[in-house]
Amino acid sequence: MLTIILDTGPLGILTNPKKPHGTVDALRWAAAHIRAGNRIMVPSIADYEVRRELVRLGKACGLVSLDTWNATPSDRYIILTDNALRLASELWARARNAGTATADPKELDCDVLIADQALDYAKMHGLAPNEIIVATVNVGHLAQFVQAEIWQNISLQLLAEGNNVRDDREAWLADRIAEHARRTAEIVRLETALNERVYRLFALTPEEIAIVEESTKYRYGEV
Repeated sequence: MLTIILDTGPLGILTNPKKPHGTVDALRWAAAHIRAGNRIMVPSIADYEVRRELVRLGKACGLVSLDTWNATPSDRYIILTDNALRLASELWARARNAGTATADPKELDCDVLIADQALDYAKMHGLAPNEIIVATVNVGHLAQFVQAEIWQNISLQLLAEGNNVRDDREAWLADRIAEHARRTAEIVRLETALNERVYRLFALTPEEIAIVEESTKYRYGEV
């Protein structure tokens, strides 16, 4: 299962109440991922960036659409935690010291905050780096902090190709395990037959055979 964190751009596209072609395509994209078992989450910072413009323009329908999307399902909305803010300060400082700042020093750096909300969510839910991705319209700044991709490029086909690689590896491992079991069984058969020939050659009684096997403590086929 993949967890998809929505950046501001895709969130605005998905929640446009006028449903232009781009929104219809985005809704179909989201529905396909949800049917496949993937989760689509909304970080509070992305909500803030979309919401502030809707409020400024007095777009009541847009606000209703945004609220409805965020609440369906009820755990889709990711709150901004203190831990996330602390992580954001570390990411911001690291990027600025490396000369790869994502915004003016006096601005609220929303790219860093969205990235850190994704990382904080992954940590809280025990997700591996390849199990979470930020869906965006501009990979540039986000990619230095977290796995990010243009939302249309996060396709079920690409995910299926990744799953096929994993399935091939699992199939290879299963074949190796089966081959090991087959060879072990053959060793057991041959060693048992050889021991029985030795017992007959020396005319050992069942009691003597039991003593020999008890003293050697050897389990046939052990590798």
